[in-house]
Amino acid sequence: DEPFAAVDRPTRARLLRLLEEFRRGTGSCAVWVTHDVEDALEVSDRVAVLRDGRFEQIATPERLHAEPASRFVAACVGFETFLPGVRVSAGECVTRWGRFPVAGGADGEESGLLALRASALRQDPAGPVRGVVVSCGFRDGHYALRFDCDGVGALGLSEAPRGRGESVAFAVRAPGTFVRE
Repeated sequence: DEPFAAVDRPTRARLLRLLEEFRRGTGSCAVWVTHDVEDALEVSDRVAVLRDGRFEQIATPERLHAEPASRFVAACVGFETFLPGVRVSAGECVTRWGRFPVAGGADGEESGLLALRASALRQDPAGPVRGVVVSCGFRDGHYALRFDCDGVGALGLSEAPRGRGESVAFAVRAPGTFVRE
């Protein structure tokens, strides 16, 4: 249970490699409890996401990352913006901000959420997703802007910092995924 929680990042990375080499080398099965999703996805063959003591989704790391079963699971694996919408086909979702591509899914109309990672939303003056900056911080070489988009909290990336209360517009630069509440 949380074996590397209090270990610095470089030491944790080394310990993860050693644990994975040992597990694969011996053919052992291991159950590992962690809140660090990156670690779980990196070294696991299958990941179980628990919510309130119940399994929310059990899947391979790749499937969990690409096709989360719910908003909860999507938030666990790095989706940070959830726009209400309707999936109208396997590859498209319609929201009040426009039509956007989604990866995977089934045909047919279904209400739910367009889930987007911060990297999918890039500041663009002509972009259809508009809002007001709530906060700005530095993340992975960009400025992460938390903004309010008609009552929906969103997170996108910008090349320049923006001030609280400033109006911003974003374009969707990568497909999202469609999830149920």
